[in-house]
Amino acid sequence: MKCPKCQDAILAEVQVGPGLAVDLCRSCSGAWLDKSELYRFVRRPQRLYEELASAFRSVSPSNFSCPRCGKMMLHSRLDSADVVLEACPGCGGTWFDKGEVEKIQAAIARPDGAASAPTAPARQGSSPEPDGGPGPAGRPLTEMEVATVFGSDIFAALAFVTAAGAAGAASLGLLLGGMGKLPIGVADAGLLVITALPAAGLFFFIGRRRGLRRREARLFRGAVTGVRNLAAGPWGEIELKVRFVHAGSEHEVTRRVGYRVFSDAVEGASVGVVVPTEGPAAARIIRDV
Repeated sequence: MKCPKCQDAILAEVQVGPGLAVDLCRSCSGAWLDKSELYRFVRRPQRLYEELASAFRSVSPSNFSCPRCGKMMLHSRLDSADVVLEACPGCGGTWFDKGEVEKIQAAIARPDGAASAPTAPARQGSSPEPDGGPGPAGRPLTEMEVATVFGSDIFAALAFVTAAGAAGAASLGLLLGGMGKLPIGVADAGLLVITALPAAGLFFFIGRRRGLRRREARLFRGAVTGVRNLAAGPWGEIELKVRFVHAGSEHEVTRRVGYRVFSDAVEGASVGVVVPTEGPAAARIIRDV
């Protein structure tokens, strides 16, 4: 590939990290990063994703062509880093002049959240983001989200089945006993119910405790850092790598999710991350935040 700024200079592929190579111009020291590679250079990819999404709401044609696919690039300004971005709408790659990647790294790492003015309040404390999404401390799940993420609790179901089964068996026994089919009386039926109730109560107690713990889970915003299609179709799966920040630390998890729900997932996309009381290692991925 040729440098879009120097025209005749050939970009050299340079290994800058494990599994990460970028194309550098040895003449002007500019760099070409393919789609989503910039997220590998920052410690807060979710914040970078949000700022890039905001910056690219306003674009204009660039004077330079994409070195990868030849299409005319678009440029936009990332105010927090004082950088003019030049990105290809075709292949998704971005060109950075000398020092611009370092400027973005520094801007994204700043704790004061000095990005665009509308999003700055969301970086302080645990207040929600302006769009109603989860803030830095996450947000509690709604009842619908709890049911969607965790499903029905097996212990609550066992409590119902045990109690209903005991009552049904006692009623049937009394009926058959009254008909002389079985030697069962009221005392026998009552004993059956009394015996089953402690087990049903125990299942209910365990289910209740589990339900309360599930409601303590919090929803965070994560950024997709890797996508691998395992099988297409309604019942297929996709393997997603998602990076997110929890309790001030950055985490990355790999999860298999349904192809039907995440078929359009791409690197850099925003997804919901549900962190249960067990901690970030047990995080679950949902479609929306």
